[in-house]
Amino acid sequence: MQRFGVASFSIACVSVLSASAVVAQFGADLPQDKADVFVARYADCIVGGEKTRSVALEFIKSVPNTRESAELAAKASNSKCLATDANPAHPITMMIIQPNVLRGALYPALYRRQFRKAPVRTSIKDLPPLNLAGEFNGPLTALPVTYRPERALGDCVARSSPLAAHALLISRPWSLQDTGATEQLKPAIASCLVEGKTISLTRRALRAYIGEAMFKLVSVSPKA
Repeated sequence: MQRFGVASFSIACVSVLSASAVVAQFGADLPQDKADVFVARYADCIVGGEKTRSVALEFIKSVPNTRESAELAAKASNSKCLATDANPAHPITMMIIQPNVLRGALYPALYRRQFRKAPVRTSIKDLPPLNLAGEFNGPLTALPVTYRPERALGDCVARSSPLAAHALLISRPWSLQDTGATEQLKPAIASCLVEGKTISLTRRALRAYIGEAMFKLVSVSPKA
């Protein structure tokens, strides 16, 4: 049985970097900061509707990088949500987004929807390890090899610094609040990695890892 708990590690260096663009407008890549803001708002729109949220929840329970996951990602997409960031001068009428990027954006969006205004559950640090087996509608053997270490990192950081993790998830990507929360999380990230190891994280990846961990941990945490 695969479970995730808090591990005690140390690290030499932490850096948070930008990543290549995945959102396209008429075939042209959007700048990374604008792409991340758009994807976050797009995910907020998807989880804001009952029907689209239901499909999104089904999608994130599918095993990543499988045919089923790709099909559910397409099913969860909603063209009406493109208008969320509509700019009359430069309207976005077409979007290209990888299923794993959509998955990573949906967890923070779900967290914002359900827990944005709720008191931060600092007690998550004391929760028993979560059972990975019940989180997917598919065999765990099919999970990408990178999933477990990424998930373990997000879980450890969320448990170690829930206040900063909450601040990160409710902030606008690339905003001053986002940058401030990221800086606050660096010591927790450092403590959650193998001694002497250096890691480079994209802002998008950091939100994805922490978003999934926080949503799942807080969802099972008793209210204060």
